[in-house]
Amino acid sequence: VLFRSHDLVTVLSQQVNTNQPAGTQTTSLEGHDLGDIELSARYQINRGITPGSPIFVGGLTAKSTTGTGPFDVKFDGSGVATTLATGSGFWAVSPSITMLYPSDPVVLYATLGYNHSFGYNINKTIGTTLVGNVDPGDTVSLSMGFGFALNPQFSFSLGFSNTYVFVTRTELGSTLQRSNTAEVGSLSVGWSYVFSPTFTLSTNFDFGVTSDAPGLHVAFRMPLVL
Repeated sequence: VLFRSHDLVTVLSQQVNTNQPAGTQTTSLEGHDLGDIELSARYQINRGITPGSPIFVGGLTAKSTTGTGPFDVKFDGSGVATTLATGSGFWAVSPSITMLYPSDPVVLYATLGYNHSFGYNINKTIGTTLVGNVDPGDTVSLSMGFGFALNPQFSFSLGFSNTYVFVTRTELGSTLQRSNTAEVGSLSVGWSYVFSPTFTLSTNFDFGVTSDAPGLHVAFRMPLVL
C-alpha cells in the first residue's frame, strides 16, 4: 500500500529577552513511501437463516512495520522531524466482532474492535535526547452505519466510528513520559462496485469530527477472491 501524507508544523522559538518576542516558524512536511502492510482474516460465526436475525463475523488483523515509523524519519540537529512517517513503527494485532443486520435493500452494521501494539526499545538519540522503550497505547473502537444496494453491482455506505486511544509511555533519557488519551471520531462515506464474482473496487472517505482526528482520510480497496 503506497502512502502519502502532508502536514504543516509550526514551531515556537525560545524568547531570548523581553525586548525580542518569541518567533514562530511554519514548515511544510511530506511523507511518501510504502505504508504498513496488513493481513486480515474473517470468519462468519452463524448463518443468520432465521428472518430478522443478525449475522456475526469475527475478525483478526495483523499489521507489519513495512512503513517508515515516526522514529525512522529524518530529523534536524534540534530533533525536529523533517519528513512525515508513513507507518506506525510498531507491530500490532486487532481482534474484532461485527454484527450485520440485513433489511433488504439495506444492511445495518456495528463493529467493536481492540488494537494492541507491541512496544520495543527504540535506543536512538534524537537531537540530544535518548529515546528508550516506547509502549504505544492500545485502542478500543466502535463503528456503526449502513450499506445501501442500488443494484446487484453498486452500493454505498454511511457510518460513524469512534476510537479511544489509551496512554502511550515513552522513556526519554532517565524520565518516563506519559501522553494524553485521545478520542478520534469520524464520519465516513463510501461506495463499492462489483466488477466480477472475484473482483470488487471500493473507496471510503473519512471526515474527522473530533480535535484528535485527521481532517480527511481516503482509502481505496480492491479485494480479490481466489
